[in-house]
Amino acid sequence: MLGLIPTKDKDKLLIVSDPSDILQKGILINKEILVLFHPFLRRAFQKPNAFNKQLIDKLRAIKRKERNLKISFLVVPTEISLKAEFKESFEFDFAWGPKMPKNLNELQLGVTKYLFNEKEKTLENINETDFWWHKKRPTLFALEIEEIRDKTRYIPYGSNKYYPNRYLHLQFDSNKRKIIHLDCALRIYSETDFDNRLNQNDISKAGKLSDRIKLFRIDGELDPKEAFEIAMLFFHNNPDVRRYLESE
Repeated sequence: MLGLIPTKDKDKLLIVSDPSDILQKGILINKEILVLFHPFLRRAFQKPNAFNKQLIDKLRAIKRKERNLKISFLVVPTEISLKAEFKESFEFDFAWGPKMPKNLNELQLGVTKYLFNEKEKTLENINETDFWWHKKRPTLFALEIEEIRDKTRYIPYGSNKYYPNRYLHLQFDSNKRKIIHLDCALRIYSETDFDNRLNQNDISKAGKLSDRIKLFRIDGELDPKEAFEIAMLFFHNNPDVRRYLESE
């Protein structure tokens, strides 16, 4: 179309020589023009969904690290875009908020939320999992994790319904680099309070809406890896806790 003859491999995929040419929408074939990836690299395999940014970013990073690797992509030769018009877009349908760092002393405070996909919701009746890091003192940080189930799981008591959600609280001492407290519990909501929890959708404001029944606690210095393993075992059948705690 542009009179250019890009290099292709035996599978007719466009070979990328410079990792900087790998952009979110396609491959830069000169200073101004990029040819677009095939729609099959889009989420749900079609427009208007964005291309799989996380995968493309990973492939670019690998190419930068190992320049001898040959990486090639399926593109649509007749679909092009101007680099000047290119803007990154983000589609995160499963999670948002600060990630878990390798070094806990680099924690970013705030709420992170993971949403279950439809298959996981059907199997486990879990809608989302919330993670909230906040500071208790200059060197003492707290993590609260709460699992929010749908309204099909409840405890009947007379004519009332009560909704249990698994909940974990731990404290991290940044000087000692140890977990110094951990407890696992159930947060029990009345139907009205649970509706309010679902509507306001903010774990940082949810503590006063429920009663808490602690199931066990640990006090003393605990290696973070051990604490996180306990957390993953407590939230069994919830892959989002493992995804978050092992995200790095």
